[in-house]
Amino acid sequence: MPDLAIGPYGWSGDLALTVSGDIMPVDGSDLGVQRVIRRLLTAENAVLFHADYGAGLLAKIGSPIPARRILGIVRSQMFREAAVSQEPPPNIAVNEIPAGSGRQVVSIHYQDRQSGAPMVLSFDQGS
Repeated sequence: MPDLAIGPYGWSGDLALTVSGDIMPVDGSDLGVQRVIRRLLTAENAVLFHADYGAGLLAKIGSPIPARRILGIVRSQMFREAAVSQEPPPNIAVNEIPAGSGRQVVSIHYQDRQSGAPMVLSFDQGS
């Protein structure tokens, strides 16, 4: 079932519009990517009756959190997301660039459950 497209700038952008000015829908693999982004950025305990939804990564920007902890948070949320195929399991890496700086870059490679297409997400968790 299609959802509303959150636009090219992801979480912080406005709803995407069609050339005629209508609100653009999103479905398929793009919907899966949007669902993963929403899950990772939604604050922990922000969804009533779904306490396990949301990694709260936005709230963690600027906090001195070990890369292993970020990896664990992302991994647990990826395994809970219906848009992500569990076979093969998602490949997630969190690297500090440069080492010891606290600036973490998260890379996620996963297979879309609906289409089977390989998907890649990468973002800077900040310092």
